[in-house]
Amino acid sequence: MCRDVLAAALLTIALTATNTHAASGPLVRLSLDGGIANTGSADIAPTSGEPGDFDAGIVGLSLDLTGAAVNRYPVDLGEVEPLKGDGNLSVEVWVQMNPGAQDDNRIVSCMDGFSGWRGTTDETKGWAIRSRANGSWEWQILGPGHHTEEGPKKKAATTVGMMFRGIDRDNPSYSYQATPERQPINDGQWHQLAFTLDRQIEEARLYYDGRNVAIYDTGWLGSIADSSHTVVGGILARWHGERESFTGRIDEVRMWDQVIDASQIKANYETISGAKVDEPSLGTDDLKVLTFNIWHGGKSHGESVGVERTIDVIRESGADIIAMQETYGAGAIIADSLDYYFYLRSSMSADDNTNHSIMSRFPITDVDNVFKPFMAGGANIAINPDQEIAFYTVWNNYQSTRPRRPWRAPEVTAQQLIDGEKIAGDSWEYPPLPRYEQTKEILRQIAPVLAAADKVPVFVSGDWNSYSHLDWTEATADQHGGLAVEWPVSKEIENQGLIDAYRELHSRVRLEEGRRIDRVYYKGNGFQAIDAHMYRWHPVKWPSDHPAVIVTFRQNQ
Repeated sequence: MCRDVLAAALLTIALTATNTHAASGPLVRLSLDGGIANTGSADIAPTSGEPGDFDAGIVGLSLDLTGAAVNRYPVDLGEVEPLKGDGNLSVEVWVQMNPGAQDDNRIVSCMDGFSGWRGTTDETKGWAIRSRANGSWEWQILGPGHHTEEGPKKKAATTVGMMFRGIDRDNPSYSYQATPERQPINDGQWHQLAFTLDRQIEEARLYYDGRNVAIYDTGWLGSIADSSHTVVGGILARWHGERESFTGRIDEVRMWDQVIDASQIKANYETISGAKVDEPSLGTDDLKVLTFNIWHGGKSHGESVGVERTIDVIRESGADIIAMQETYGAGAIIADSLDYYFYLRSSMSADDNTNHSIMSRFPITDVDNVFKPFMAGGANIAINPDQEIAFYTVWNNYQSTRPRRPWRAPEVTAQQLIDGEKIAGDSWEYPPLPRYEQTKEILRQIAPVLAAADKVPVFVSGDWNSYSHLDWTEATADQHGGLAVEWPVSKEIENQGLIDAYRELHSRVRLEEGRRIDRVYYKGNGFQAIDAHMYRWHPVKWPSDHPAVIVTFRQNQ
């Protein structure tokens, strides 16, 4: 096809900013079928002078950047301020790659790269949807640096400060890397990729073929706007432009300066593809909940081997929903390998400081950014079309003034252990709240959710880094250095009406696991715990330094 076809196509740019969740017309729509309504301003042609060829698309024609195209140049939309990501933003694009094709380039982006440099540096800003060499796709946001300290002090300010005070880290970045097994784009089929960025509630949502596969907390993100051009199909390079182009077909590109609702993205997919999006549901089956601290992203026994073993453990457990701590960059691949929906609460980069996540076999409808990102997170999960639960993950600060193994400290008293839970350790440059105060604050913030537990059942799971008063009784004192201890963290949780599912089912305290810091609690009359056990089995080697806890709940009819 003649490249003049692109200039004749309706590429509409409406520069009136909106900040509503209404599904109004897109700020930009790039389509080659000629059937687009004007959304408020004059139609303009792309600024690039050498666009690619055209081929059959999912709707009408598509931009053809495959090996069959004579010209493989991206489409430059120029600098469009509302698309730079400092305000609300939604982007949807349809892509098709030839079966088995391998590519590692941007599909649509507003990110540094106009000068011809395809890599990234500490100064790189912007957003991108890109293909991956393994046949799947990736979403990226890169932000600016904030700190000027150098050396150990810089690390303390950016890591410890982030954990306990929410201080920004240098060059905060967010990345979601899908797996080719669950989310391929090189299978010869057309696929919808989309994301939304909500600056008001500090959240990004990622979509594949109508499904909201992941939700990220973007609470640290500052300005990402730069002098970047919005580009469809690759990177603008002064030389070898075709070398920097995506290898595939692109169609139906839509961009909004507002947050498009998940139902609209799903409807777009179903309308264009003609296929229906079916979401998993629990029905009347039992619900299995797992809490799992996977120990530095499950990578302590190998970057890939440890993660694979972690996936093995979760799959073997049969868990429907997982409260994960120490996710550390492994969450997306774990969730995707299980075909689960994913919520990443604390994300500062692809590799570290990503402590909390929730993985669910069922759709995540809403999230609760409770307390501090490194310490807690919550989500509403639609286990059935008309039935939701509230699910929380918690990681308590492990520092305190009490001994790490109090049963080996013959001089310590029960009162000293209780007091130690209420005093933060002194080894941090930015001290956190003590465990007891942290627990109280989390429970205070979710008090309305707990109060409504009979309508929406509540599950609160995690690594509490504190023992249970239900285990350290007079009957078990000889197992705990002669001490019976009213541990204040577990007492406070019990006082709020939450039930320790494991201890509810295992009342023989002397015989059944008395040094638990990982626990699953629940509240509400919708479910009853019917089985609970500590889980630490893998056929080769357990990948964590924590046992997981798996609880089976039966629905009350």
